[in-house]
Amino acid sequence: MEIMNEKHKKRTVILVTENSNEEEYLKNILSKNYDTITVKCSDFSKEYLNSTDKQFSVILIDFKKAFENDFEILKSISEDNLFADIALLVYCENAEELNNSVECLKYGAS
Repeated sequence: MEIMNEKHKKRTVILVTENSNEEEYLKNILSKNYDTITVKCSDFSKEYLNSTDKQFSVILIDFKKAFENDFEILKSISEDNLFADIALLVYCENAEELNNSVECLKYGAS
């Protein structure tokens, strides 16, 4: 069995989505360089992040979830020093979401 050293250890991405097609597509893209944990949008919250024992480097979140409640999830994560080193990325499915995604940048998304 090969033991990975820290330099070659895969980082973990939390993928927040409801769409199984998107999930498979994104996991396929990410799988070479990242381990992926998928969380359904309805189950994702800041409390989830606080309760998980997994170490993660990136949160990749569906725009629809980011948009809920006036971007509340983005605000709460980006304002918490505990998550200061975690990249918060929002992905869009269509042009309408892309046009509105600029708002995500105001609340800490990259």
